[in-house]
Amino acid sequence: MRKRLIVTTATALLLLVSACGSSGSDSGGGDASASASKSGGGESANLDQVEWVEGEPPGLDFEAPFALDESFALEVVKEGSGEPAAAGSGISVNYVYYQGSDGSEIESTYQAGVPLSHELDSGVSGSDVLYRATVGQSAGAQIIVAWQANATGGSDGESESSDGPVTYLMALTLETVTPGETITPTDPALPTVVLAPSGRPSIVVPAGTDPPTELKREVFKEGDGAVVAATDSVSVNYTGWLWD
Repeated sequence: MRKRLIVTTATALLLLVSACGSSGSDSGGGDASASASKSGGGESANLDQVEWVEGEPPGLDFEAPFALDESFALEVVKEGSGEPAAAGSGISVNYVYYQGSDGSEIESTYQAGVPLSHELDSGVSGSDVLYRATVGQSAGAQIIVAWQANATGGSDGESESSDGPVTYLMALTLETVTPGETITPTDPALPTVVLAPSGRPSIVVPAGTDPPTELKREVFKEGDGAVVAATDSVSVNYTGWLWD
């Protein structure tokens, strides 16, 4: 039975941004681009059973209960155009978001009338659904996304109950892409820094490089004012990542 029942929940955005299973994911700023029509650790026959339905708003048509064979899969229904999204890009998306077990609609940005704005952070590329779904895609792309997560929004792909992983699906439209500013270090062993439109940094670790065995630093923007002395107190904003 195909269902399009509307239900809302306060946990929808938490699940959307952070609840993708980590199996088969990219990490440390690697390229999560999906140029093929389907990806996510192998061919997923499940997505052959899901149809994109045009309309205002668009949606998905699928047989419930729907259980994904893997932790993450996507199908690009329509290619976009222009600058592709990458680590550090600012994006806006519209989506309709479903529970796989009963086909119910969990949340829709169309109900609020405002797309979701998000900055793509390579540091969480293994667990961020929007990162994995949109990196490599351009504005105007329409994408079917499906992923597994536990019922409380965890990122290990395993449910805390005996029922196993929970599957979610999403009809996603990438509305806009705003590229970040790329800063390439002079030391090729150091990561490339990408500043999102808000100034939030992310990194792209050079492929095939090992982490440094000693402290390295490179100043990519000089400050002004008094020079910090060894006895001074300072306040800083920072973002940290694991190399792997």
